[in-house]
Amino acid sequence: MDVPRLSHEAPDREALRALSGAPKDRNAAMRLLFDRHAVRLMRHLRFRFSLPESIAEEITAQAFLRAYEKADDFRGDCEVASWLVQIARNLAVDHLRREGRMESLEDEDFAGNADIFCELVPASHEPHALLENKQVAHCVRERFTAFRLRHPEAATALWERHVNEVSPQEIAPMLGRTYRATCQFLSEWGKKLRQFVAPCYELLKGE
Repeated sequence: MDVPRLSHEAPDREALRALSGAPKDRNAAMRLLFDRHAVRLMRHLRFRFSLPESIAEEITAQAFLRAYEKADDFRGDCEVASWLVQIARNLAVDHLRREGRMESLEDEDFAGNADIFCELVPASHEPHALLENKQVAHCVRERFTAFRLRHPEAATALWERHVNEVSPQEIAPMLGRTYRATCQFLSEWGKKLRQFVAPCYELLKGE
């Protein structure tokens, strides 16, 4: 799922370009990317795929190696962070397939965005149980896509916070707001997003 890019993206793109340069530039670029994204990737893998810490660390290392090898393949149509997450996710899926722990990957694309989904689920429901309801999951996905088109800045900020696990302190300069104003922005737009997808849960009443 593509999300509009924010200004913090520039260092990542510069680092990717540097991977085609001199060895010392490549090393510095990899350190920058690793420092900016490694912890976030490991958290994503552990939460999304219930991986042990050691396996998540191994897959994260493999993801950065793959990014190093495939830097020239980056098309620039998404954020570097999203690209890295997709690489790590594919490696995790391959690992789980080899282990025989992934019976169905039909909704893998949406499961990868379940951090946003979990934010939208009413307190009276269990997020991961609702993910199994394909009709509800499809509705939420479609509603979030519509929300993103109408309110790209808010959708991007919420995506950064809940999917990429960027802190409000880091999001504040992206939005040009103070820390307190950013927290308020995320809270208010989170409520609006939940209201926007609320009709999807009406589908549950027919079950």
